[in-house]
Amino acid sequence: MRKIIRRAAAVLLSAALLLTGTASVAAQIDPVEERLAAMSLREKVGQLFVVRVEALDPSGQSDSTRLTWAERQGLKKYPVGGIVVFRQNVKSPEQLKKLLADFQAASGIGLLTAVDEEGGSVARLANASGFDLPQYQSAQAVGTTGDPANARAMGQIIGGYLKTYGLNLDFAPVADVNTNPANTVIGNRAFSSDPAVAAQMVASAVQGFHDAGILCTLKHFPGHGDTAEDSHYGTASSTKTWAEMRETELKPFAAGIAAGADVVMTAHITTPNATQDGLPASLSYTMLTERLRGSWALLGSSAPIRCPCKPFVTTILQQKRL
Repeated sequence: MRKIIRRAAAVLLSAALLLTGTASVAAQIDPVEERLAAMSLREKVGQLFVVRVEALDPSGQSDSTRLTWAERQGLKKYPVGGIVVFRQNVKSPEQLKKLLADFQAASGIGLLTAVDEEGGSVARLANASGFDLPQYQSAQAVGTTGDPANARAMGQIIGGYLKTYGLNLDFAPVADVNTNPANTVIGNRAFSSDPAVAAQMVASAVQGFHDAGILCTLKHFPGHGDTAEDSHYGTASSTKTWAEMRETELKPFAAGIAAGADVVMTAHITTPNATQDGLPASLSYTMLTERLRGSWALLGSSAPIRCPCKPFVTTILQQKRL
């Protein structure tokens, strides 16, 4: 009898070890790598693009406020990684929720749903009629308080209502330093003209967005606050050297990255004294690959920044839980 019991115990132990080993192997499977492996090349390329809603209807007949049949077909043909909501896409709270929910349902892969909601003058939702949302005078007004907790609360509040409507990525906070009084595009969109203050505020804002479950963006690298021109309308340029940028414009970006910011948006500005290629930062191999992705000298580290591909797919897989 004792032999039977010992054999039965041995069988149960072996089964337990086998199940534990299976669970261990299953736990080691990376869902991101698994999803990537299942993607076609077309789908992988598509994930690199975040586009306007209207871009998915090449006929130019988009309704802008609802998912049309043509846009649905466009999404199948061009499996983009995300869509960006602008003022023309926002009519009412119910309409926006349905628009975003319909796009998510129509996509074979979960979408990044993005918006420019900085607070202040750039707020696609808070400044739209039909929306009763908290409004901010400006990021500068928050920065003037000198309390980073206010910037964190700003990120929490804005992020909170974005999540309610189905958005998961905000093109904020502005990480520029307002160093040029002649600047016409940044101004009070920046937290401060003091790099140290701006850095504190940006890092806290990043934490606030993350508290709300929203991905956030540092913009506009390597710093649009020192230009006299607006890159929306023509060539804009910063005359500072890279060393000078590290002492001013780059500090908030360093702080934001250290705080875990998810995206860095580059500026269409030339930097003739910081690079030799004559290209705007958004097209510059030196600025983007060697400096931002490569050595990332802002943090005083030679470690490369992670490739954006895998984190973005992680976001796609997890965004339903944001």
